[in-house]
Formats: sequence, C-alpha cells, structure tokens
Amino acid sequence: MKKSGLVLAAVTAGMFAMTANPVFAAFSGSPVTNTLTVRANVVARCAVGAATLDFGDFDPFAGVDNTAQSQFSIQCTPGTAAAITMAAITNMTNGSSVLTYQLGQNAGDTSWGSKAYNSTSASATMIDIFGTLPATQPGVTAIGVHTGNATITVTF
Repeated sequence: MKKSGLVLAAVTAGMFAMTANPVFAAFSGSPVTNTLTVRANVVARCAVGAATLDFGDFDPFAGVDNTAQSQFSIQCTPGTAAAITMAAITNMTNGSSVLTYQLGQNAGDTSWGSKAYNSTSASATMIDIFGTLPATQPGVTAIGVHTGNATITVTF
C-alpha cells in the first residue's frame, strides 16, 4: 500500500508541474490562437519583345532616304519607372559591305536618345520605332540582304 501512495503523489506532482509550465498551459483550454505573419516582396521587372525594322529594297543610286517604322513591346511590373535607350546610329552588313542607319522615337528623328516609361499595368505596351536609311551610303560594296542588330536597353 505504501507503494501505491508514492505513485499517486508522484503523478499528482507531475500534473501540477505540467499545468504551471507555460509550455503545457496551452493544453489547459481551447481554443488557443496566435498570428502567422505572411510576407512577399514584389520586385521591379521588365521584359522587351523582339522586333524587326525592314527598310525594304534600297537603291544606292536613287538619292532617296529609305524610311521604316516598327514597334516593340515592353512589359514591366506596375509602378516601375524605366528608361529605354538605343544606339542612334548603327550598321547592317553583308560580308564587308556596310549600310548605316539611324533610329528615332518619331518619324524623321536621327537619334533615339532616351525614352521615359512608367508602367501602370501588367499589360504589354507597344513602343514605336522609326528608322532612316540615308541615301548616301559610302560603304555599300555588295548587292543582297544586309542585316544587323540594334540593342534595346531598358534600365529600371
């Protein structure tokens, strides 16, 4: 009988220790609540779509500038402010034959410069680009298709 009294005293003391301990206090009532903090950081991001600017057929003896117009798309996280830049003068080649052309934001422009862009939605926006292929082309030495690339840079 003495053993059973000791066991009962140990169990009672252990139960008292569990309810006095804050770790076990949560088991004393229902419900118990706390807060889960949720977080996400939306980053500024931009994407630029590819475009083709085609001057068509060029006659180096015609004495007339060729002009062309195209568009490229830009899509940025809403609220992003960006600057769009391109080289003002660039080249197309066919072997060692070179055609020089100019890019602008408006018809007749001879320099692209920098264009401010402020994104107000997640939808893509089309940006106009105008090109001039001057009539005077001293580097033309070959017939055929001349190709090249102009880099569109978006800084945000």
